[in-house]
Amino acid sequence: LKDSGLFSLAIHSWGIPHPPGSPLYVMLAAGFRAIGGFADAARAGNVFSALMGGLSLGLLVALVRPVLGRLLPEVSP
Repeated sequence: LKDSGLFSLAIHSWGIPHPPGSPLYVMLAAGFRAIGGFADAARAGNVFSALMGGLSLGLLVALVRPVLGRLLPEVSP
C-alpha cells in the first residue's frame, strides 16, 4: 500500500520502481494505460490490478478443478 504512489509514477513514466519483480507488471500496466486511454495512471493501475487478479483466480480454478475432480469424483460436475 505504501508503494501505490511509486507504482502510479512508474506506470505514468514507463519506469521501474523495484527491479527484482515489478518491471513486467509496470510495463504491462503502462501498455494497458496507453491502449485503454486512461488519463490517470493511478486509475489505470487499479483497474489493471483488478483485471489481473480476476484472471489469476480464473486460471487457478481452471487448474485446480481437474485435480479435485480426480480426487473427489462426487464433486465434479
